[in-house]
Amino acid sequence: MAEKGNSAVGLIGNIPVTFTQGNETLSTMAIVGQPLSEVAAQCGQYIKYKCGKGECGTCEVRIDGQWTRTCVTKVPPVGKGETYEVHVR
Repeated sequence: MAEKGNSAVGLIGNIPVTFTQGNETLSTMAIVGQPLSEVAAQCGQYIKYKCGKGECGTCEVRIDGQWTRTCVTKVPPVGKGETYEVHVR
């Protein structure tokens, strides 16, 4: 189970993922192609959902400066030593 602050959840995968919301950062590992909503849930990051189909925008997060919908986003490959960073509203 994830702890508050800068902590990691040791789960399967080879892609490091961090979720930042305000002053809180949660970290986990993911597999390329894994649904981002599943990755958020596995590390205890709360994200509000409504439609679950990518239509309403309730679950939008910022990745690389772009707003994207968590419910339809999959974890992409990242370069060695890089982290997939997700900024939650």
